[in-house]
Amino acid sequence: MKIIIHITNFGKIEKADIELGKFIVFVGENNSGKTYLMQLIYGFIQKVLNQTDLLLKYEFSNADLSSNKIKIDSNRIYDMQERLNEELKQELDDIILSIFKTSIPIEKCQLEFVLEENDAFLFCLLKESNKSNFRYMLDVSDDQHDHKEYYHTYTGESSYKVLFNLLLNAAGFDLYTTFFPAARTGLQLLYKEYFLNVTTDKFKGNLMSKGTSLTTPLYDYLNYLQGYYYREDIAEINKKLIIFLQEHLLDGKLNIGIDVTYTPVENENIEIPLYVASSMISELLPFYYLLTRVENYTTLIVDEIESSLHPHKQFEMVRMLNRLCNQGKRIIISTHSDNITNKINNLFMLSKRYQEENICDILKQCHLEQEDLLIDSEVLVYNFEKHNGKSIVEQAEYNERFGYSFTEFEDAVSNLIEEAKAIF
Repeated sequence: MKIIIHITNFGKIEKADIELGKFIVFVGENNSGKTYLMQLIYGFIQKVLNQTDLLLKYEFSNADLSSNKIKIDSNRIYDMQERLNEELKQELDDIILSIFKTSIPIEKCQLEFVLEENDAFLFCLLKESNKSNFRYMLDVSDDQHDHKEYYHTYTGESSYKVLFNLLLNAAGFDLYTTFFPAARTGLQLLYKEYFLNVTTDKFKGNLMSKGTSLTTPLYDYLNYLQGYYYREDIAEINKKLIIFLQEHLLDGKLNIGIDVTYTPVENENIEIPLYVASSMISELLPFYYLLTRVENYTTLIVDEIESSLHPHKQFEMVRMLNRLCNQGKRIIISTHSDNITNKINNLFMLSKRYQEENICDILKQCHLEQEDLLIDSEVLVYNFEKHNGKSIVEQAEYNERFGYSFTEFEDAVSNLIEEAKAIF
């Protein structure tokens, strides 16, 4: 099942239709609305999942529930979608205010659920033996998963609301979404001073009121930094990814104590304070936190993924993102780097050839590993095109042989080449 978010006249964004796939890339000029849209997606998902009133008044009919099994076809999905969007329409201005702490004009923000050809959903009511309690189950079958079940214990919600939550779970959405803003270095170095002598409750009461300069995603990120603590069990689960981060990106290791220090690989006897270490270290620290603290997140949203990374490190970052995606994480990033986009495209196109006999030779030649190839995931690239002060968001042009075309970066390079010809 696909989930698409439709947005019309949101701030400077005139139109955007974004499929919430497993790996999404936003590309566009500065001030074209990429950050706005990423924060909207983050906040909208959180709001919809947290909203206890949505669909609460809707129930399946007694005739539907009499057999304890309901086949969920496209008509039922459409009916639920329309009821949900009608509720969202009534609360849209409040949702925007809760995310951005200020009013931003928006005409439409709605969800569309699209059943794919071989999707099959069976919604079941299960009575527990010798108990008055019962549970709901969503039985899912599709091309990628022969059979999978999702359960929800009945606690008084409407059957429509339970079905909606189970469908979102089946599509890989839950409350555990993590957002990394741009300018991570500055936030990493200053967040402790920002919270100094202010209790969390008092801070939240003052900060989250109307008119604050911090959006909800940014506030959540500061809490993410403040609330970090190392968990050995999570670090053990992510051991391979941590080693990759240390060897291919950090070129050393992080030491977590009262203050964070960095030990470079070439000198294991020193610990460099974070505030005098390379800005690259501060930019990468949130990813280390992710692998050693946050266990349940399903979606990672990163603004300006390339920040402070040398081109070679940008290539390694793409490899790590692919590995996270292969663990079932949904990745949404923005970038101004053609190194990032071209590496994503190269690995995406190579992933489509993983069944070829010579794939191992290609990987060796490119200094890659099997884990760098995407498994059962499509990359979706969206361009932000500016026209008369507004932005239209469209999926990038795709070619079956060469993949995505990043014309904006190609035009910039062509202009640079022409300039060099004129000079030299």
